[in-house]
Amino acid sequence: PLDPLLENAALRTLYAVGSALNGTLSADMLRNLTRLERLAVSSTRVQVAFTLDDVARGGVFARGVALRALELNGHDQRGASLPDCTVAGAAAVNASNAVLCVRLERLHVSGANVTATAARFASLGNVATLKELVVSDNAGIHGALHELAAPLPTIEVLQLRNCVNVGGTVPPMLGKSFRRLDLSNTRVSGTLPASALSPHTWMTELLLSNARFSGTLPTSIGRPHMSHLRLDGNDFEGVLPTEMARMTKLRSLNLTGNARLNRTLVVAVRNLNAPLPHICMQFPEQLQCVAVAPPDIEFAGPGFANVLGNGLFGGGAGGAAALIGVIVAIVVLVLALVACVVGA
Repeated sequence: PLDPLLENAALRTLYAVGSALNGTLSADMLRNLTRLERLAVSSTRVQVAFTLDDVARGGVFARGVALRALELNGHDQRGASLPDCTVAGAAAVNASNAVLCVRLERLHVSGANVTATAARFASLGNVATLKELVVSDNAGIHGALHELAAPLPTIEVLQLRNCVNVGGTVPPMLGKSFRRLDLSNTRVSGTLPASALSPHTWMTELLLSNARFSGTLPTSIGRPHMSHLRLDGNDFEGVLPTEMARMTKLRSLNLTGNARLNRTLVVAVRNLNAPLPHICMQFPEQLQCVAVAPPDIEFAGPGFANVLGNGLFGGGAGGAAALIGVIVAIVVLVLALVACVVGA
C-alpha cells in the first residue's frame, strides 16, 4: 500500500512504480508533503484520484510546492488540460499554477487523455527549466510546434507521437541539449532546417514517421552519435547527404515511403579493400551504397569513378577484382590502338 510512503512530511521524491504497490493516490494524501519535488506514478495497480485541472486549482499539493517532475503516463486525466504557464518562473511563485510552472523539468503524461488549446500548449515554452515534455498519444492536444519549441533553451526530450492535432513547423534553432525529438504521426510539416540539427545540438533520436515533412535532407542530419533515425511516410526528396556515412552508432533507420527520395548513398573510399560504412552494412534494405574513389587516387583519372559496395561491380574483393579487370582491359585496348598507329 501507498500509505506508509506518505507518512514522512519531508518526502521530496515519490516514485510509485512496480507491481508491489497498490491503492489510490488522492489529493488528501499529498497535501501534507510540503517539500515534494518529484512525483511519478507508473504502476497500473495505483489509481490516481486527481487531475491536472485539480493541480491547477491548487487543490492537490501543499502551498509553496513547486514540482520539478510529474509523471502520470497512462493514468486517465479525463480530459484535463495541460497547465497554463503564460506566467512562469519566479513570477508565478504565488500564482495558482506555481506547482507546474515555476521550476518544472519533466512533464510526462502520455496516453493520459490530456487536452490543450493552442495557446495553452504554447505557454509551456515559458517554463525556462523544462527539459522533458512527453505527451504522446493525446489527440486532444492542439497547437503548433514552432510556437512551443522556439523559446525552450534547456529542452532535451520532446515527444509528441500520435498527437494528431499538433502541427506547425520545426523551428530553425533547437536547444543545444536536444537529444530526442519524436513527431511521429503528427501534422508537423515543412522542411527540416539544417540549423535545427547544428553541431551544437546533441541529437541522438530523430523520429518523424508519418508526419508531413518535405524538401531535401540537410547535411547536418549525418550525426556520428545518432542512434535512431526514422523519416518514413513523408515527402522528402533529393539525394541522401554523404555525411550520413559518418553515422557509426545508428541502431534503427527507416527511409521508406518517400517516393521522391533517392536512397543511394555515395561513399568516398581511399582503399579498394576498405569496409563499407556501418550504415551500409547494417541497413541494406533501406539504402544502396555506392563507393566512389576521390580524384587523388592514382588509378582514378578525370571523369573516372570507382564504384563498389552495392553498386556496379558488387562488394568486397569481388568488386575490386572486377574493377581491376576493367582497368586491365582498357590498358590492353589502348596499347593495341597505339600499336596500330605505329604500324601504320
